[in-house]
Amino acid sequence: MSELQTLASTILHITRELEKSILREESEPETWNELLEKRQQVMDQIDLLLEKGGNLEASALQNLQEAFAVDQKLYPLMNKERNSIEEKMKELNQIKVASNRYNNLSNLSGYGAFFDTKN
Repeated sequence: MSELQTLASTILHITRELEKSILREESEPETWNELLEKRQQVMDQIDLLLEKGGNLEASALQNLQEAFAVDQKLYPLMNKERNSIEEKMKELNQIKVASNRYNNLSNLSGYGAFFDTKN
């Protein structure tokens, strides 16, 4: 088995791991990031070998095509999760801003009265 074949097989394996991770109910995006980084490193190695004149065998090409097909299914799922996280962050930020507004408005004087400075 050539080095390119081994690397193509590794990409397919990592992509399948990524798919399992994404489809898990309680999956963590940090895990996805780690797998994506690993896969990118392997892709970079393949690029280097191809630049040096290496040739992809049919089985290596098949592994890469299969990994690509799985990857095409995963992008919409990852984007959906990213959008969900962005919405949660926006909501938390709005709550934080509202809370800070009211915390800064509590100008109590010594006799229990306060002055409403919110306009």
